Amino acid sequence: MIITPEQFKFIVHGEPINAEARETRQCLDDYIGASFETAKPLNLCDRQEVLIRPDRPCVVLILESPHIAEYPNDGGKIGPALGRTGCLICGHLGAILRARLCDRPRNCQGLLLINAIQYQCSLGIRAKKGGEMRDRVFAEVWRKGGRADFIERLRQTIAHEEDLVINACTIGRGKTPLCSLVEDAIREARNDCPSDLRLYHPCNWYRKDRRASKLL
Repeated sequence: MIITPEQFKFIVHGEPINAEARETRQCLDDYIGASFETAKPLNLCDRQEVLIRPDRPCVVLILESPHIAEYPNDGGKIGPALGRTGCLICGHLGAILRARLCDRPRNCQGLLLINAIQYQCSLGIRAKKGGEMRDRVFAEVWRKGGRADFIERLRQTIAHEEDLVINACTIGRGKTPLCSLVEDAIREARNDCPSDLRLYHPCNWYRKDRRASKLL
């Protein structure tokens, strides 16, 4: 099952939006080459379709949904984790994996970026109201086919028994954390096997004052 742009438009019909930043285009999952641990933000790295991934272990990093930076206004390629999110992933993911999983990531040959929902659940609205909007739209899309869509994509993407699956989905503001919804779906996609690591969203890995990390 695949959620189409037309289905997404129908689901969010009537929701308040930021007309200038709202996007209904699909943000496809990406494969980042083996050199994802770099000082360059991920929007400057070579990106390819996830299904051309190598037959070697990869890191599968799962986020929740694209926001504003994932849709460049200069006509550039749409993709997950652009802007600040991509910078934080490049700057810290390798160190986090080595600290949490010791030598296991050593054989990983690339990074796969997957949004649980491939559409802009925030509808272009920033700050607190954007978070509330994102949670409401995410839950509705998840209920109306988004969950099944994610499970199917994840099953197609995981192609090696040593792939590292990381749940870095946003917690959200509702009673049921978005990351918990995603974790439940990961278990189903992996035949009752949970994610290998659960982290906060990359934007919360390190606070601006650099005094404390939030890695979950």
